[in-house]
Amino acid sequence: MITYRIEGGLGKHIVFTCFLKGIFEKHGKFNVISSYKEVFENNPYVENSWLDIEKDKSKISEIIFTEPYKTEFEFNEKHIIESWAQLLDIDKSLITDPMVVLTEEEIQKAKEFQPDGEFFIVQFSGGQSPAGWKETQEYKQTKMVNERNYPFQMAQILVNKLRKKYPKATIINCSLPNEYNLKGTIHIPVNFKSYFEFTKHAKGIICIDSMLQHISASNDTPTIVLWNRLSWTPSHKYGWKKHVNLEEDFIAIDYDDVLYEMNRLVKKK
Repeated sequence: MITYRIEGGLGKHIVFTCFLKGIFEKHGKFNVISSYKEVFENNPYVENSWLDIEKDKSKISEIIFTEPYKTEFEFNEKHIIESWAQLLDIDKSLITDPMVVLTEEEIQKAKEFQPDGEFFIVQFSGGQSPAGWKETQEYKQTKMVNERNYPFQMAQILVNKLRKKYPKATIINCSLPNEYNLKGTIHIPVNFKSYFEFTKHAKGIICIDSMLQHISASNDTPTIVLWNRLSWTPSHKYGWKKHVNLEEDFIAIDYDDVLYEMNRLVKKK
């Protein structure tokens, strides 16, 4: 059976799910080897989802590996979706929103942890893999991570303003517990897949270029993404058009502009 290999971070894996329908139209069901097998489990287009050490060679006829980061995508102005679709030879009419399928048990578990009443979700830091994460590990903030992370003090001010605007709403901090500890937010000890359920019911989302912006692209919940103009990941190549993408030097992004956009989106919902 045709087998696709995907490498990289969780967000990149979620982006790849946009092509599953198109691959199925070409080959029928196929296998996936990846670092996050949960992303592809239960998907109607995927036969088997394996970690590399789990792959069953008897069920593999050919392995296909496409890596947009190692092509002219590095220096052109194409979006990651367009570049990857070209490598996979997938027609744009077959590209879908991110598609991660939860079991009924996973949905029910997410609902158990979902706050009562209105809630927002924020993510202002990232760069760590949730796979194998341990509470004792150090948060290593490399230059690349820091370029995308919204500064902690600014994140706290934005959270304070969001709480003042929506005093009855809960704010979920999607960051891992050893990252930003923002007052007025809560951490929820769940697998990343639960956020595919949470984002469906959230009042709104404010995040950086990390896992959450890709998860929220699977639905139409109002989402604002804060992009550092100085980062190596520009919004026109890595962002989603359905989101409001605010791209500037972080210090130049006005808190009140963020809240204005969120209020506008919430009213439209």
